[in-house]
Amino acid sequence: MKESVLNSIADVGLKMIIWRSISRKCDLKYPPGDEIYRSGTLSMFEVDGKKNKVYGQNLCYLAKFFLDLKTLYYDVDLFLFYVLCECDDRGCHMVGYFSKEKHSEESYNLACILTLPPYQRKGYRKFLIAFCELCALLLSMVQKKKASPLMS
Repeated sequence: MKESVLNSIADVGLKMIIWRSISRKCDLKYPPGDEIYRSGTLSMFEVDGKKNKVYGQNLCYLAKFFLDLKTLYYDVDLFLFYVLCECDDRGCHMVGYFSKEKHSEESYNLACILTLPPYQRKGYRKFLIAFCELCALLLSMVQKKKASPLMS
C-alpha cells in the first residue's frame, strides 16, 4: 500500500495521522494524566476529561468503532478515564480503558470499558474490571458506603 494511504492511530495522542509522520506529530510517550499503577510492563493512567478534553473525546470516538451502543462523545468533562498501557522503551501503548463519572447520581462506577482488538484474549478485560472494582471499593471505604462492581 502507498504510504499516503496508510493511516494509523498514534498510541498516545489518539489522532489519525499518516504513519510516516507519527513521530513528528505525536511526541507523547504516555497518556496525559497521572500514572496511578505500574507493575512490570503494565501501567494505568488516570485522565481527567475536564483537563484533557480532546483526549477524552478521542477515547470515546475510538470506543464507538467497536461498541455499537456508545453514545458519549463530547461531554467528557464529568468523566475520569483509566487507560491501561503496555510500556516498553518506546513509550506506553494503550491496550484498553474504562471510564466512570466523577459524581454519579445513580452511584454507577463504570460508564464504558474497552479492550482494543489486538489485545483481546490476553486477560486485560478482566484486569480492567478488577481495577474498576478496586477503585469502587476504595472509594466506598473513603465515603463509608457499600460497593459493588457497577454501583457503590
